[in-house]
Amino acid sequence: MDRIKEYRSLAASILLLLLLVGGAMAVSINHNDGHLIYALDDPYIHMSMAKNFVRHGVLGVTPYGFSSSSSSPLWLSILIGVYTVFGVGELAPMILNVLAAIALLGIVHAVLRRLGLEEWSIAAVLISVIVFFPLPTIIFLGLEHIVHACLSVAALYLAARALSADAGDTKGSRALTWLLVLTPLLAAIRYEGALLAGMIALLLLLRRRYLPAFLVPILAALPIVIYGLISRSHGWLFFPNPILLKGNLPSLGSFGGIVRFFRDGFYLQLIHNSHMQVLLLLLACGAVATLRRGAGVWSREVMMIAIATGTVMLHLQFAGIGWFHRYEAYLIAMALVALAPLVRELLAGISARSGVAVRLAGVFMLIIGALPFLHRGLKVMVTPRATANIYQQQYQMGLFLARYYPGASVAANDIGAITFLGDIHLLDTWGLGSLEPALMKRAGTYTIDTVARLCASRGVKLAIVYDSWLRELGGMPPSWTRVGMWTIPQNVVCGDSTVSFYAVDPSERDSLVQRLRAFAPSLPGEVRQEGEYRPGRE
Repeated sequence: MDRIKEYRSLAASILLLLLLVGGAMAVSINHNDGHLIYALDDPYIHMSMAKNFVRHGVLGVTPYGFSSSSSSPLWLSILIGVYTVFGVGELAPMILNVLAAIALLGIVHAVLRRLGLEEWSIAAVLISVIVFFPLPTIIFLGLEHIVHACLSVAALYLAARALSADAGDTKGSRALTWLLVLTPLLAAIRYEGALLAGMIALLLLLRRRYLPAFLVPILAALPIVIYGLISRSHGWLFFPNPILLKGNLPSLGSFGGIVRFFRDGFYLQLIHNSHMQVLLLLLACGAVATLRRGAGVWSREVMMIAIATGTVMLHLQFAGIGWFHRYEAYLIAMALVALAPLVRELLAGISARSGVAVRLAGVFMLIIGALPFLHRGLKVMVTPRATANIYQQQYQMGLFLARYYPGASVAANDIGAITFLGDIHLLDTWGLGSLEPALMKRAGTYTIDTVARLCASRGVKLAIVYDSWLRELGGMPPSWTRVGMWTIPQNVVCGDSTVSFYAVDPSERDSLVQRLRAFAPSLPGEVRQEGEYRPGRE
């Protein structure tokens, strides 16, 4: 019976999670004509790459060539494994994320028990992980972020345990061994994992654990180097295109480049994201409070806070804060675990004091600290609408191309659903799935004229793009003919509410008009259709 009581908080949190996910899924499926749809286009990129590898032996978003379009080799490998065993399908990322979310709650529960927290404290942290992460929303993204959080929380605890142990401590040595095993997986699941590994290596060096301090960065670099060499062997760059286009990689060839590197990284990221300011403040206060109550500098509690703090700072410098706050979700999970012992003591102290004013002040401070993160939990309210956006725009684009343009050359700027559902030769005007636009963007030479030249050289027949994105490059190519537009309502996630269909090849215009007209009745009723293909517009 006592054994069962120890897991009541875990069981209750899993039940709460499943109820929230189930409710959101029911609403989402109802919005999307019975389809399971993810809240971003990005998961379909991984699904496309896994599908093409399993069916054609090609690691790319299309079956016609390699593309370095993923910064998560491990997640891609997991999807490939699932597709190999069970076949290609749209359900796999959802099931994997639900299982990963349950695993994350289990890992947090196990860590907090080892830290000596009571069940009520553990329950509070588990609920905080569900709400502040927020787990239900991230599950619907269908990406690797929850697995990343699982590995990060485990590495956080193992590293703190190893750093706090004296030389020759058996448990500390065992923790260090498991940490070394875990380190390559950290960088393989997301390249940001190397930031956590780097912070751990720095502390190991300061602790004078020279061999593990040397091994950790090498092991973290291993999957990055392997994937980079594979990419280079196919003529692409060493780093994946998502890293090159979304990350803050240093350009240290000039003083201006150095200034921009630090300005565009830590400084601007911190200024524009209040919840990260609060997170760093809470971690700093936690470190001071933990030291003041007598914990040693190398104690497990201080090390957990130090690792979490350093990783937050490195992330703000080198990585980003993305749609649905997914990129920093692992930092939230690490911080909640690192601060859990201190919050437990604070709550215990508040309840022990007799003064009502003191108790109210303590509760008020906790609420103020939690407020910047509550909006993350409220994202679950817009998740069904986000899935509806993807279904009404990108998913319908994919169905349209699959029906009328199999094997055709197409230009697009959102490439996940259209490549997963269809079979096309792709020119990705944004650069995740095509090398040339990414290179030109990096060099600052990407213009609308280069888009037109790339389309001509690849025999592109039609383009399905956001006008607003191409206007940033100088307008639309004058040779393109816009035939139609689809506009979705209540857009919360797509790059633009309106996507336009262009006949890039003038000979394609009449055919595109006819095909859009034939497809029109199958579009969801909320989508507003405009353009030449509409009846009476000829």
